[in-house]
Amino acid sequence: EEDVDFLFGGSTLNMLATQQISGCEYLAQKVPGTQILIVQKCHHYRQNLTDHGYQFERLVCGGEFRDEGDSTTAHHLQAMTIGGRHKVLFSAECDGIDEEGNPVEIKCSNPKNWSTKVAFQMISNGSLSLYAGSKNKTSLTSVKKLHVLKVMKTGIPQKKRLKQLEENILSGLRVLSEAIESGDFEHGRIMNLSFKKGRLTLHPHSLLPPESVIGDLLSNAKSAPDDAATASRKERPSSNRNPNAAFAQHPRPDPDWDRLRHLPDEMVIGMGYIPEDFCGFGSD
Repeated sequence: EEDVDFLFGGSTLNMLATQQISGCEYLAQKVPGTQILIVQKCHHYRQNLTDHGYQFERLVCGGEFRDEGDSTTAHHLQAMTIGGRHKVLFSAECDGIDEEGNPVEIKCSNPKNWSTKVAFQMISNGSLSLYAGSKNKTSLTSVKKLHVLKVMKTGIPQKKRLKQLEENILSGLRVLSEAIESGDFEHGRIMNLSFKKGRLTLHPHSLLPPESVIGDLLSNAKSAPDDAATASRKERPSSNRNPNAAFAQHPRPDPDWDRLRHLPDEMVIGMGYIPEDFCGFGSD
């Protein structure tokens, strides 16, 4: 724990490198009881386990296309030092393992769409190999095994672009480190990550509604007991009424209702079968 500065998921590295956040949130918070900062993607997913990508994963892992999908996942843990000083623990999902027990990535998509995402995903989950499937509209046409360096060159062909991505990652890590040192994450504070003019920025993230909404809720809560008391006084049966008349109107809470009717009133109340003020003899 003392040797780790950050805990990242499988997509955090790509987010820092590309400085792009779309359709989701990235939140950061200290792991309780430690100085480790966890940065995690916050997003709701919909999975179609019959999709060709999942079918291909099942095939590569020794199954068949028609096998039933399994929603369980496996995560690979690895520690990495970035920039010579930032120690990052990655906990990232991996698709399978090879004969030597090493994690591998499995994809059945057009390499033109990989961009930086697949390469940084492989770096994060420790995969040295990618099993890449090619398909047409109706069937699988080929399977290739690619090294992570080949995937990197495919997704990021320009060295200048790769250098910029590396600088972006280091810049983001510096911002997070400075925020930790300045106490921005103390007392369990959660921060929302975003980018402005090429720089990572942090904003407090609240799990509660806006202050104006909270104020309205608290205001309504303060007035609610008085309103309830007024309604209770209006609807409360007269204390001069026969208590047994109210018993007859109340739904039977117990099959042995006749026995309960002959118990002393205070015993019935104490047993919790009827509200204390239901029959008009509760305390005011």
